[in-house]
Amino acid sequence: MGEWEVSGDVRIDLVGEGPLEKICVICDEDCSGKPRTKDRHGRYYCAACYEKAIRAQREKRPEARRHPTPAAKEPAPALGMIDHNMMAEFADEAAAASESVPAEATFNCPGCDQPLPLGTKICVNCGINVETGRSIVTSRRLDENLVYSNTERILRWVSWLLPFGFSPLASEAMGMRRPFTTWAVVLLTILVTFWFWFSTSAQMNTRKDLMLWSGSAPLTAEHIKMNYQWTDWGDADALDAAIMRATDEAEASNSDRIDMDRIIVEAHDTLTPNQQFVGRFQSHQLLTHALLHGDIFHLAGNLIFLLILGARVNCLIGNIATVIVYPLLAVAAAGIQMLTSADTEPMAMLGASGAIMGMAGMYLVLFPVNRMHMSAWFRWWFYFRIKFWTMRGCWAVLAFIAFDVLYILIGMETGTAHWAHVGGFLVGVAVALGLLLGRVLDAGGGDLLSVVLGRHAWKLIGRPGTSDRVGLRLPGV
Repeated sequence: MGEWEVSGDVRIDLVGEGPLEKICVICDEDCSGKPRTKDRHGRYYCAACYEKAIRAQREKRPEARRHPTPAAKEPAPALGMIDHNMMAEFADEAAAASESVPAEATFNCPGCDQPLPLGTKICVNCGINVETGRSIVTSRRLDENLVYSNTERILRWVSWLLPFGFSPLASEAMGMRRPFTTWAVVLLTILVTFWFWFSTSAQMNTRKDLMLWSGSAPLTAEHIKMNYQWTDWGDADALDAAIMRATDEAEASNSDRIDMDRIIVEAHDTLTPNQQFVGRFQSHQLLTHALLHGDIFHLAGNLIFLLILGARVNCLIGNIATVIVYPLLAVAAAGIQMLTSADTEPMAMLGASGAIMGMAGMYLVLFPVNRMHMSAWFRWWFYFRIKFWTMRGCWAVLAFIAFDVLYILIGMETGTAHWAHVGGFLVGVAVALGLLLGRVLDAGGGDLLSVVLGRHAWKLIGRPGTSDRVGLRLPGV
């Protein structure tokens, strides 16, 4: 084609020296800007008229009636091989019906209000099904065979230490950014946790203040003895010396009965803060507790959830937002744990599970229908069995939080901060809903509000594909 020039209402091809209007011989509409076809005689047909003519031609063939063939599998006739008498007949029928057919065979998308050809099912501008108003959910591609084979290879060895369990493997939730913040949090958590583990007993006397301390009930002798026996948080030698002094004083006073429990508690009270096993609450503990873990399984379990759930949220909301949201969730989970344990004996909390369950709450709101790949395994000596399956993200997250809710309801003590999990989860749900309702974030129509309410959610979070939603746009949405 040559260069174009506009002359009046008719565009001229300077090379072809002819009008550029391409008139459909059936509907007499200019199809130069539409999908069209051209036969060997130089006649143009718009795509809609061509398809209708071919369909009518097939229906009138005697052999087609005797041996019907699915239209989807029958090849379309080559250009120039069309029965033009049939096309002319179809043109007459189309002309007779033209009075009842609108000249503009389009309609507006209910979401973004863009004009679409009649018969369109999906609006590619805003990514919704124009009939139902529900968005087409975008998922990221995963090599399932690679994920499953690598997981089975790793769990064959891990199962010797952890003979049974279940865990998420990967999520198909889609985001546009790389989760640099999540990777940085994972690395920092590993480094700080190992630094904490390899602290000497003398160092642990002060580093215990990095954990979150809550509870204001008076200490009991049993609680004191247990903590000095199983932890390095206090100076056991100093406690023993204080108990010996208190016992000698009691014997010297010719007491008829020596109350050892009272002596242990009083001896502990005489120790300095560094010598005592119990720490005092300090504001930095609201954050630092999330960087510490008790053992390798505690660390690995939390980081798996953070890399699978938290990273997907990170990819959607962005790295700067994650830098703000993740510490906020850690502080919220710690605060709720402190409120619910205020009447207990002083205890320490460490671990990122409260903040991670907050990210899981955000995941529930932002990616409820994206598939999550799961695994469960069992080992008995040399017998090893592993099972893989997929489930909606909402059901996976609700299954995990259901354990915490169950333990709280039945009052079972498991050594786990279940209230921190539930509190972080609820705050994460609230944060995600706030981002959607404030129209700060666009989850591409795959969020919980859009899935449950359909087009009724547009009143709350804005119509898809318009300036009503100012958040991040997903590809193809």
